[in-house]
Amino acid sequence: GINAEYGGLTKRPRMKGTEPILTEMITTERTYIRMLRLFFKHVIHPSNSFLNATQVPPVFAVFNDLLKVNHELLSKLEVEQLKDKKDQRLGRVFMEMKDYISSVYIDYCEKLQVSRKRIEELSTNQKAFCLLEESFKEANCQGIGAQGILVWPVSRVARYSLLLKDLAERTPSECVDFSDVCAAVERMSCIARDCAERYQKNECN
Repeated sequence: GINAEYGGLTKRPRMKGTEPILTEMITTERTYIRMLRLFFKHVIHPSNSFLNATQVPPVFAVFNDLLKVNHELLSKLEVEQLKDKKDQRLGRVFMEMKDYISSVYIDYCEKLQVSRKRIEELSTNQKAFCLLEESFKEANCQGIGAQGILVWPVSRVARYSLLLKDLAERTPSECVDFSDVCAAVERMSCIARDCAERYQKNECN
């Protein structure tokens, strides 16, 4: 049955092995941050030189906040990785970060659709649009163009929810972090839904 005390997850014997989840969290977080930094360096900074204030996509203003929140999250996860398994508190990390993550990512999603429309409008300005696309190539965005790269953060916050669900399935119920892991599943799932809803709502407007 469902046990509400544990965030809607059944309290039952758990699969062993949380280490692969932590490793995946850290590995993918490092890659994500590296791509954000490349994007910030090659796309956002140079944009000031060839885009005027009315052309700059609003989400560009949020990217520095994305870098800050994800750098802090990565740092906390790396600290936990150095601890003995019995002392690791991954659920607590996400519970400590939940409000910060929610604030930054929801702000990003609210600005996302306007930004995508702004980039579409840029296609009529051949010089500015070509420079923008060239910046994406310089950022080595794995062949993803301007429109595609902008939805990465939406996908990332959804990924946290999935990783935490996997973590909950592997965390023994007697573990001191179990209740925080289950709470983090619920909270990050809510944040992912809020982000998706705000993005879809703006997309329909």
